[in-house]
Amino acid sequence: LFTVLPCILVAYYAFTDANGAFTLDNFRHFWDSNYTKNQLYAQMGPEAAAFISRGTVNVDTLVYSLWMAFLCTLISLLLGYPAALYMADRNMKIGSTIVVLFIIPMWMNFLLRTYAWMTLLGNNGLINSFFGLFGLGPFKMLNTSGAVVLGMVYNYLPYMILPLYTVMEKIDKSVIEAAHDLGCNNVKTMFKVIVPLSMPGICLLYTSPSPRDRQK
Repeated sequence: LFTVLPCILVAYYAFTDANGAFTLDNFRHFWDSNYTKNQLYAQMGPEAAAFISRGTVNVDTLVYSLWMAFLCTLISLLLGYPAALYMADRNMKIGSTIVVLFIIPMWMNFLLRTYAWMTLLGNNGLINSFFGLFGLGPFKMLNTSGAVVLGMVYNYLPYMILPLYTVMEKIDKSVIEAAHDLGCNNVKTMFKVIVPLSMPGICLLYTSPSPRDRQK
């Protein structure tokens, strides 16, 4: 209910105007942020037509958001996969302890964790204060794309590690031993055995292999 109903409301307001009538103007405004102004220029005649220009604020914001989300996901995967692999190694006795260390920060409120990074990255924050001891800075780190990626990776990295750890922990070690017995080195074992078996932890949508693939 709380997932589907908001989506229905978003779709309703996307295709209706303030009076509830069907319209596509909302999409026109999204594609061209100067749509209303351009309509006025068009009504003013050919002399004002030279001022008509498409605004790309909304589209640029969408592209930027998707790019930041992609970077966050990629960095989280590059950091989370080796961490989950290390934690799932049964020879490592502290794997469960590391899991707890990743979970503990999640007990704190999301906004408080983000605000803590703002305190660290501010012009008078701890990091710039440390650089100031060596006569460096202050560096502008807050309100930058790098700070956004850092905050997103910090907040969402546990959500990458925990599913990977859960999947990797269930991988039958005899399969890995069989790969070594059949001549696979560590690199081939990683990409031909461990990575395919850990795909359910990486991909949100995962199709189970067919019986024929399982036999292979």
